[in-house]
Amino acid sequence: MPQISFEINPNQSGVHLFGWHIEESIDFFADIPSQWSMPERTGTKQIESLATRYCLWQLCKQLGIENPTLSYAESGKPYLPNLSISLAHTYPFVVAAVSAHKPIGIDIEKTNRKVQKIGPRFLHTNEWERWKNDQKALTLAWSAKESVYKALDIPGLSFRESIELAEFTSEAMQIEVRKEKLSIHWEAQAAWVLTIALVH
Repeated sequence: MPQISFEINPNQSGVHLFGWHIEESIDFFADIPSQWSMPERTGTKQIESLATRYCLWQLCKQLGIENPTLSYAESGKPYLPNLSISLAHTYPFVVAAVSAHKPIGIDIEKTNRKVQKIGPRFLHTNEWERWKNDQKALTLAWSAKESVYKALDIPGLSFRESIELAEFTSEAMQIEVRKEKLSIHWEAQAAWVLTIALVH
């Protein structure tokens, strides 16, 4: 079964992950609550959207959440009552995250994504100079800023001007954005990188 086993541990109580490497047809992922409406999609986007909800449904079952009601904020961000959730996909990988205590954002990116071309648009000048020749760091930086954006849920937040990252070391990264303190955790595998942002 192509469930993804994550090594990452955000060291935060109440944080749960469930990921999947899509190898099945779309019908496999249809086992979700009928009331979980899905935005109109076609092709790959359709199976990605359905598979992320399948991952979230598996988490709900693991956590013993009965009859979960999936709703959407004005920004389009999905949520469950009394829980922060985040969904991400980069075909054929999808992931869902649930946090019982802190706002959370998650992102997954394939390692072969061509981020050099867009690097100057989403990185501060000093970030670009630091990482412009490092494909892994550029991919992690893009993913980390996506996760921060999702966790804060501030419309129009600038990746380049508002979200400044520290070095990717073995420890969780601590940053501050718009007076909000966050920790960023990550995992890098051969085919993908995963980042999680938690608001403190």
